[in-house]
Amino acid sequence: MGFGVLTLLWPQLTVLALAWVFGAYALVDGVTLLGTAWRHLHGCRPAVACAAAGALGAVAGLVAAVWPGLTALALGSWQASPGPL
Repeated sequence: MGFGVLTLLWPQLTVLALAWVFGAYALVDGVTLLGTAWRHLHGCRPAVACAAAGALGAVAGLVAAVWPGLTALALGSWQASPGPL
């Protein structure tokens, strides 16, 4: 109940915090995927696809950290859009 009240009191801070959490998640996920691609470079898994997804995730995490307002706008419009994009 306390987080809900804080969200109602400070909506801008809540959106900013969610953008930073998303950025941290995307950065960690991207770095993990890059490590997986490096580990499976000569294996049977598609390392190029894994590396591309990792690089995209790491860039998305950095963009979210640098421009949290733009990230919040993008995440909000993605959630408000009907159906899959």
